[in-house]
Amino acid sequence: MANKTPGEVKLSDPLSGVARKKRKFLLGSSILGITIVKAGFVPTKISALGIEFAKADQNSLLSVLGIIILYFLIAFLIYAASDIITWHGSFFRSLKASMVDRWKSEAEKDPVMEMSDYIDDFLKRPFSVRFVLRLTSPVSLLRAIFEFLLPIIVGIYAIIIIWSA
Repeated sequence: MANKTPGEVKLSDPLSGVARKKRKFLLGSSILGITIVKAGFVPTKISALGIEFAKADQNSLLSVLGIIILYFLIAFLIYAASDIITWHGSFFRSLKASMVDRWKSEAEKDPVMEMSDYIDDFLKRPFSVRFVLRLTSPVSLLRAIFEFLLPIIVGIYAIIIIWSA
């Protein structure tokens, strides 16, 4: 990641393969649980196995599903937290390296360059380049919400409605 710009790191995939699998299982089991409760799809019997569920058994089945969702929620939180820390560290290492390289390059050209010169240099770039550079933070925030926050909210919601059913 040392060769990537801070913007590239910020927009790169923050989740590892393991965290992405936990996210998928969390969302899948949560949607299954929400669908079962909201649509009333709690099975009363499994005729292929000759099993019939009483009301208490149906509640037990929902409780087990809630525990499964809780497990995937905790697993996702653990792996995602690790990935966020790694991703965040990569971003700041990249930012630091980029700043050091820029300062060294500018110091070789003009040792007394001031901050206003950096601002002027940025403003000389075409509008499209400045616009794209400014989009990295909002896009990164939206992706973080979608990748991390949404599965957590869906998982918590599923657990709440399953255990209160």
